[in-house]
Amino acid sequence: EIAKYLAEIRERVSMFYTSNVEQYLWRDGSFFQFARSVSALPRTDRSVVVRCYFLNGRYGGTHPQWVQGYRSVQMVQLMDRFAAVTASGGFRDYGDLVMRELVEP
Repeated sequence: EIAKYLAEIRERVSMFYTSNVEQYLWRDGSFFQFARSVSALPRTDRSVVVRCYFLNGRYGGTHPQWVQGYRSVQMVQLMDRFAAVTASGGFRDYGDLVMRELVEP
């Protein structure tokens, strides 16, 4: 419904911040519905998803974009890439989500 409303008023999402909520959505099995909803949002080719990954969490203790001295990584992914992966079968798991299709710093 939010995607429909934004399209009706001709607005586009430029940035969607998820924090680390996707980690919990994977656990309870609702990530795929969430991913389809995010993919439906009207956007531009520069729209991004910004997420947070905690290093000492369930999915490991390192990340390619980690900066020494910090316990979390903030990462950016183009919404178009997120939507494309979602449409073609999706991410394998939360670890795949936080490692794949990221914008390099």
